[in-house]
This record gives sequence, structure tokens and C-alpha cells, in this order.
Amino acid sequence: MRKILLATYCLLCLNACSDKPYAFEGTYHLTEGEQCTLDVNAEKDDAPVMEIIAHGQGKSKFYVAKIPVGAAMGLPTSSNGNSSPTEKNELNFSFSQEGKTGFFGGKPSIDMTVTVVPHESKKDFIWLKKWDATATHNGMIKHLSLLQEMQKGDAKASDKGICLSKKV
Repeated sequence: MRKILLATYCLLCLNACSDKPYAFEGTYHLTEGEQCTLDVNAEKDDAPVMEIIAHGQGKSKFYVAKIPVGAAMGLPTSSNGNSSPTEKNELNFSFSQEGKTGFFGGKPSIDMTVTVVPHESKKDFIWLKKWDATATHNGMIKHLSLLQEMQKGDAKASDKGICLSKKV
């Protein structure tokens, strides 16, 4: 029995040490809390919070992101450029939207940064760690953490951020 336990332990250690990168690509939906509980009241076809698309293979693999829910809020929906995982296995995306000025109004310029990391113990889950936005309009600048705003609202979050589940 001890040999089986020792062999299992060694196998787990080897898997933990493997350098296989996390597969970020997928469509992600909102979950609740530290346990990343799926909302039983949510419709199966609810709008995804984020979509991460992979390009390339191996060490030359990079990612772009889309935030479909951003369109309803007047935010940019597609990331600028490419993102590769950092040493901490984070993906950092930047988004921007050009503003428009007009005599009686206009639309603000918006810059956003979004950071996601894999969940440490749950496969096909990521943490949305950061979602900050800066809006500029008519010389006024406003900084906002959309993540904190989501946490104040209906999104049940943890101190790690908001947990997102990959739709498989």
C-alpha cells in the first residue's frame, strides 16, 4: 500500500513540475465566490464575460481577448495586440477606444487593462484579477476599476478576483 501511495505522490509531483503552459483559449462565463460555483439560475446560453483566442503554437503562442459584455456598456470589446503569459502565468490585455468630440457632446476615449490567471486548483477556470478603465472626455480624466464595480454589484467575488468558468 505504501508503494502505491509513494508512486502516486511521485506522479503528482512530476505533473506539477511539468512546463506545459496553461491553455487559456476558450469562452468564459461568470461564477460565484471563492468556490467558483456556477449560477443555477443562469441561462445556459447567457452572454460570456470574456473570450480568449489563441494564435500560434508552442513557445510562439499568443492570445487576444474579446469582452462581449463591454459592448452593452460602451466599452471596447477587442484587445489591442497580442498577449503572452508572464513568468507568473498571467495574461495582460489592453483595450482602447478612440473618442469622438462634437459641439453638443461626444464620446469619451477609453483605455482598459485586464489581467487573468489560471485557477490554482480547478481545471477550466481562471481568475479575473484586474479590469481597470480610464476614460478621457473634454479634458476630464476618470479612473475606474470595473472589477470593483462588479464586486459591489451582483458579482460574488473573492479576494483573488472574479472566477470565470470556461464553457466546454
